[in-house]
Amino acid sequence: MLKIGITTFSRTHNYGSLLQSFALQQILLKKYHLDNEFINYSNQAQREMYALYSKPNSLKNVVKNLIVWKNKILIKQHFEDFEAFFKENLMSSNVDLHDGDIIPVDKYSLLVTGSDQVWNTDAYDFDEIYFLPFADELPKVAYACSLGGTNLLSKTDKINLYKKYLEDFEAISVRERNSQTWISQLTKEEVDIVADPTLLLDKKDYLDSFDDQPLIEGRYIYYYGFKYEHDMNMKVKELGEKLGLPVYCLDAKKYHLKMLRKYGFKISPHGGPKAFINLINHCEVSVTTSFHGTVFSAIFQKPFFYLRKPGIDAADDRASYLLEQLDLTSQDVPYSEIVARSEELFSIDYNHVQDKILKLQQHSFRYIDKNIVRLSKIRKFK
Repeated sequence: MLKIGITTFSRTHNYGSLLQSFALQQILLKKYHLDNEFINYSNQAQREMYALYSKPNSLKNVVKNLIVWKNKILIKQHFEDFEAFFKENLMSSNVDLHDGDIIPVDKYSLLVTGSDQVWNTDAYDFDEIYFLPFADELPKVAYACSLGGTNLLSKTDKINLYKKYLEDFEAISVRERNSQTWISQLTKEEVDIVADPTLLLDKKDYLDSFDDQPLIEGRYIYYYGFKYEHDMNMKVKELGEKLGLPVYCLDAKKYHLKMLRKYGFKISPHGGPKAFINLINHCEVSVTTSFHGTVFSAIFQKPFFYLRKPGIDAADDRASYLLEQLDLTSQDVPYSEIVARSEELFSIDYNHVQDKILKLQQHSFRYIDKNIVRLSKIRKFK
C-alpha cells in the first residue's frame, strides 16, 4: 500500500516548523486515516543554520562558538531535545537525503508540500525541492504554503521556472493573503487560503500528546521571539516588573548569544517543541514576535501581545493576516506601548476567537477532503 509523502521544514530546529509538521501528520493520520511520512531531506544551508557550532570562518563565528562552548551543557540539552522530538514524534523516510540526492518516490501515492515558508525564496535555507520538481508522475498538492514577504513575481531570473513548477500542482493553498495574490497572478489559477496545520489541532490534542508537568514553577511571562533586540527586551523587562512576573525564554543558544541574562530573563531547562508547548500552556502572559508564538497563544487562550516593530515590511503579512483572521488585531501592539497598554492583555474574548478558529478549521478540512484525500486514493495501491 502506498502512502503520502510530505516535504516541509521537518528536519529543522525551529519550534513552529516542527509543530506544524507534527500537526499536519496527526491530522492526516487520525482524522483521515491516511498513512504518510516526511521525506527526510535537509540542505547544506539548513544543516549549518541549526548546527550546534558555526563554521569558524569568521571572527564573529569564532566568538559565537566560544559562547556556545562556555554554555555547552544547557545548549546541548536543548539541541538534543529537538533531535529527540524529530525521532519520537515525526514519521519520516528512513534515509537522510541531502543536496543533489535523488528523491525516491515509488512508495508514494501523492506528494504534499507545506506548510510553513517553504516557498519563501529569500529564506536562507530555501530549496527548490519544496516545489516538488522531482516526480512528474505523481499528483501534487500544496497545503498552507507561505512565501513570507517574498513576491515570486520579483524573481525575474527564475519566474518562468517557478511558474512551470506551480502549474504541475493539482491544487494549491497558501496561508496568507499576499501569498494568494502573488501566486494567483503568476499562475492565473485559483489559490485557496487555509489554516496553518497547528490550528487544526486544539489544546487538548497537544496536551494529550506531550507531557504536561510544568518545566517552570510559579507564574511567569513567556517571551518568544527571534532577534531579541535591546529596546524590545527593555520593554519586556519593564512589563515583567509592572506585572510582578519573571520573564522566561526558551532557545538556550539565542539566550546566551543575545546575552538575555543581563535583562534578568531566565531560561527553560529544556528546549524543543515539547518545551515550547509546556511554557505556553503554563505561562501567565505570552509576548511574541513570532507567527507560531501568536498561533499557540490563541490556541491556549493566553493573554498575549504580538510585538510590532516600527517599519516592518508590509509585504510580510504572516502575523498581521493571522490576527485579522482571528479578529485579534487589538493584540498587535507596537512594542514601545506594551507597558502602557498592559491592561489590554486581559481583554480578549476567546469564545469569539474560538468561533473564528472553528470556521478556519472547517474550510481547511474541506480543502483536505477535496484534494489530499481524493487524490491519495487514485494511486493508493500498486
